[in-house]
Amino acid sequence: MRSSSVAPWALSLLVGLFAAGCGDDGGDGAGGEGSSGETSGETSGETTGSGDTTSTTVTTGAAGLEVPGGPGVGEKPAYPAGPFGIGVGSVVENFTFVGYTRPAEDRADLEAISLSDFYNPTGVELFPMDGRAWQGQPKPKALAISVAAFWCSPCRTESRVDIPREKAELGPLGGEFLLLLSDGEDGGVPPVVRELDRWIDMSVMTIPAALDPATSFQKLWSSDAFPQNILIRTSDMTVAAKAGGVPTSSYWKKMEGILNGTE
Repeated sequence: MRSSSVAPWALSLLVGLFAAGCGDDGGDGAGGEGSSGETSGETSGETTGSGDTTSTTVTTGAAGLEVPGGPGVGEKPAYPAGPFGIGVGSVVENFTFVGYTRPAEDRADLEAISLSDFYNPTGVELFPMDGRAWQGQPKPKALAISVAAFWCSPCRTESRVDIPREKAELGPLGGEFLLLLSDGEDGGVPPVVRELDRWIDMSVMTIPAALDPATSFQKLWSSDAFPQNILIRTSDMTVAAKAGGVPTSSYWKKMEGILNGTE
């Protein structure tokens, strides 16, 4: 069953539960550091086979939100220990979002996408053979997260032009990108799956894309504006750079430096 066909009331419940399970972790403002007790990114689930397909239920956060999963959640390296923070140089907590790992290849089911999926402590980790579209592929050395609003024109330009350009240049070096849709078409209204699907189609998006309806990631923003961009070094999951608005060349140079081992 395609997850985006879930009834509207069920999606509303999903958003409400996600908000309850992904609250503030005690950060003390932009550029500062905070600690968290129970992180919003812990996942657990049972995988059951049925014919040629595998279905998974993933539980995220303190609220026990059950998200209809794509095929499987495999073994992952232990995530770096806290304390977690929000400033550059801080370890980012293990947030979990809901979306697609490879939207151009497979949007049959929603999947839980955690930052721990990208954790690459050795630099040569592979995505687990868990049935997801990225299985067996090398994990990235750096992760550029772009936070967008559906109504935001610069966000659309970034998704259609900037990210594909940088993906073409930095992807072969070990760079990965993640799109988070954090605000719906009407502004101030949480986004829903059909809006994420429309965004993916409009942008011809090939990178992982997900919803952040509870704006759980907002504590890392550098300003109250869209788009927001956060660069993460995946060897230790620390924040390497932030950019409020469309990033300048220095942001991408920072990412290139991480990939080349000079940063």
